Amino acid sequence: MELPKKILEEIEDFCKLNEIKDKNKFILSILQTGFNVEKYGNTSSATIPIALHEANANGLINPGDYVLMTVIGGGLAWGAMIVRWDDYCAS
Repeated sequence: MELPKKILEEIEDFCKLNEIKDKNKFILSILQTGFNVEKYGNTSSATIPIALHEANANGLINPGDYVLMTVIGGGLAWGAMIVRWDDYCAS
């Protein structure tokens, strides 16, 4: 996956502002993040299950991996959790 030039410029500015020394490591962490809003739009409460299904189907998560899930919703509702992906999750 290649990031558009405008996003790379924004990352450069962000890294300078926040004194992030290793811009490439920061970009790698962005590339390891799942995005699907461009395909489906706002799917509300189905966002994480859809992203998990896609990541599993594409081999991006494997049994034993830790998966960080974060979400923010309307009214400043938010949540986060880390789960250990296991065989029973992948079926």
